[in-house]
Amino acid sequence: MNFQGIPETMENKNPHFFTWVTEIKAICPHSGELLTWGGPGIEALTKADAQQWCDENMGYLKVIGRLTMTIPTKKDEDGNDYPDWDNAVDLDEGRWN
Repeated sequence: MNFQGIPETMENKNPHFFTWVTEIKAICPHSGELLTWGGPGIEALTKADAQQWCDENMGYLKVIGRLTMTIPTKKDEDGNDYPDWDNAVDLDEGRWN
């Protein structure tokens, strides 16, 4: 799930948006430990814009970086997941040319 974290003055179909990765720190209801979970992706032009959106809409999220690649998984003969590099998507490919 991605949210658009953009200022109202920016066009919401900007092809230069990045997906920013977030995390959530919360107490585990089973163990009582403070754990860190991955949060939703935030679409914004800059990390600061993404964090501002989080602060205004989901104050418990922290932006930790930019998503640069998605790597699907496939199963081996024992049913274990492993990276499917042939179908990886480099989100920066062609962006800097």
